[in-house]
Amino acid sequence: LATGLREPARQFAYPFGETTTALKTAMASRYAGSRGILAGINRKGSDRSQLRSVELGDCPTRMKRAFAMIESAVETTGWLIFYTHDVRDNPSAYGISPDKLLQVVDAARKSGAELLTVGAALERIAGAAA
Repeated sequence: LATGLREPARQFAYPFGETTTALKTAMASRYAGSRGILAGINRKGSDRSQLRSVELGDCPTRMKRAFAMIESAVETTGWLIFYTHDVRDNPSAYGISPDKLLQVVDAARKSGAELLTVGAALERIAGAAA
């Protein structure tokens, strides 16, 4: 019987990237991982209640940062979370066009990185820690 219900979310994205110690503590008990908007590479031992992420967008600065972060993550054995608000031909100021997103995905694939959902990455990390 299909009810249309999905499994509960296992990851959380802080609205507007706003976090507090109390909120991080509360989210840690509910979610496998939570991300903010602080740019960076996640590594073994990263704070799962404040995972780093990389904003994607059509502007050259965001694209250049995405490519540099892919290279750096490969060199330093880290992993990345990419985020954006929308993917469409005419993206908002917070979005990315499909062709630019494909460029980022292609760069990640060519780097040898394994592409996973955040949930699958967190499961892999949890399994490795056990």
